[in-house]
Amino acid sequence: MGSHPLRAALPIAAPEAPSLARRVLRRLREAVVLNLTDMARFGPAFLLRHFARLSAAPVYSVSLRDRGRFHVRRDESDLSVLREVFGEGAYDVRAHPALADRLDRRYRAILASGRRPVVLDCGANIGAATVAFADTWPRAAVVAIEPDPGNAAMARRNLVGTPNHVVLEAAIGSVPGFAALNDDGLAWAIQTERAQRGVPIITIENALAAVPNGEPFICKIDIEGFEADLFARDTRWIDRFEVLMVEPHDWLLPGRRTSRHLQRAMGARGFEMILHGQSIFYLRP
Repeated sequence: MGSHPLRAALPIAAPEAPSLARRVLRRLREAVVLNLTDMARFGPAFLLRHFARLSAAPVYSVSLRDRGRFHVRRDESDLSVLREVFGEGAYDVRAHPALADRLDRRYRAILASGRRPVVLDCGANIGAATVAFADTWPRAAVVAIEPDPGNAAMARRNLVGTPNHVVLEAAIGSVPGFAALNDDGLAWAIQTERAQRGVPIITIENALAAVPNGEPFICKIDIEGFEADLFARDTRWIDRFEVLMVEPHDWLLPGRRTSRHLQRAMGARGFEMILHGQSIFYLRP
């Protein structure tokens, strides 16, 4: 389609770049809004992190109201993880009362049977979601699975004092093997791919075996695109969990169709779906 002759003859002015002062003011407004939001969500003590950051220490601690203290790394994504899990309620089922009631009934039924409910936190990062699950279901066993050594070390520090947890420094996949880590970005976006050597890959069944007398309860999966591998083969484990909380990553890896096996596996089942933040909660029929 040709352009309008008059329009083609008129020069098009380039958009005016914001001045330095405007950029500074915008960043200042964003910082003020972020700090006010943090204070409302986590309490005034959370803002003391600004003083802790004045030291040269690579790791410092922050205080979250009703959650205690967490260790975070300087210039990393750890604070964003805390905001996502505890501020935005990334895995808080109370946002869906029917689901919360259903999970509470299932939790109590498992305990009444003499077994221990098992929550798998696949892609545990610094352990924030593991703590959230342990707080919500204190008698469940939470298995934190994290392939990156730095993240796993932070998870171990943050989980001190949290009962009934296990940290497995491994990737989660459809069959055992090894994985290489791509850590070009921030720690919450580390990606894994199969390799001849490297971090061990365990299966869902391997993770469940870490809890004696355990009964599958909840499986949270946020593994930065490696869901393409996890759901590729032998997905019978899906039917053992009451709910799966999965974050797909087609948006992160366009053209790689990382959710295709997930879609096929879940499409073959009569699971209900709840969209919750960046995740899909799949409820067993």
